[in-house]
Amino acid sequence: MPDLLIIAGPNEGHLFKLERPETVIGRGDGCCLQLVDEKASRRHCCIKRQEGSTLGGTGIPAVQHLLSDLGSSNGTMLNGGPCREDTILNDGDTIGVGTSRLAFLRDSFGSVEEARAHLLSLGKGDATQSDDAWPLDPPWKTQTLSE
Repeated sequence: MPDLLIIAGPNEGHLFKLERPETVIGRGDGCCLQLVDEKASRRHCCIKRQEGSTLGGTGIPAVQHLLSDLGSSNGTMLNGGPCREDTILNDGDTIGVGTSRLAFLRDSFGSVEEARAHLLSLGKGDATQSDDAWPLDPPWKTQTLSE
């Protein structure tokens, strides 16, 4: 079962288990993962578990997790760029929701320290540090059309 490690934002340092087939993330009361983040929409994005064919004929079902923006005001970021369509998540991917950043971890970890060590082993050491440069308003949301 995958985890989400909150690596920046008001909920930094929390580890969340992705136990449900669909996990809605946002600041609203009905969200599976509720963030205390004023820049997050009430229903910001969701992660859906998708089971497909088997892995190399082993009989083990292939499971993927898809990230989808739910029409959020500030957009959902994936690895620093906008997530404009359903996208398959990979181990160590970074998700931006408002001012918060979450790391997708394919495996489950017993502690925040173990999860951070795993990110470091993936070469994602910068993902375990808060980043003041994380965009509050992504550039694609603030560009204006020239006449």
